[in-house]
Amino acid sequence: MGLISIIVLFFYIGKDKDTVGFAGLIISYVQMAVMLIPVIPTEISLRKRFDKNGNRKDKDEKKIKLCTLCYIERDDKYLMLHRVSKKNDINKDKWIGVGGHFEELESPEDCLIREVREETGYELCDFDFRGIVTFVYGKTGEEVIEYMHLFVGRNVVGEPIECNEGVLKWIDKKRSIESEFMGR
Repeated sequence: MGLISIIVLFFYIGKDKDTVGFAGLIISYVQMAVMLIPVIPTEISLRKRFDKNGNRKDKDEKKIKLCTLCYIERDDKYLMLHRVSKKNDINKDKWIGVGGHFEELESPEDCLIREVREETGYELCDFDFRGIVTFVYGKTGEEVIEYMHLFVGRNVVGEPIECNEGVLKWIDKKRSIESEFMGR
């Protein structure tokens, strides 16, 4: 009934040239409202299905993890993290960018900014989203799906701190593609 009323309103208003814009505006609002209706219950159900660390609560479904990774550029160099501090680290002894896992209801951008600050001491002022890398790992029936949000950052300010996950070092971009820095 509501959709028919809107169509009738559109045709009625559309006959007067001064009110055509008004009809378009009403239709735009209705389209936005219709698009938002499915989003609201989905967000609420996602809150119930994930714990505060972004891991699924439902044991029957695959475990999903969300994380960020950022390659920070400055003066034709990348800030790289040599992962040497943690035991049982999947990236042990590898050179990688900085980043980490999402906190509860955190956006990719908020996670990125927080992780860069926590791991490096720098405030990240400029960054670009580059894509999502999907990892699937684990035993059959217990697979984990991890979505890594990849960023390139620039314009960091502040003083570096000692990282508890490894050693931070600015590496020349040309040198960073050599096998020494790729974890091989």
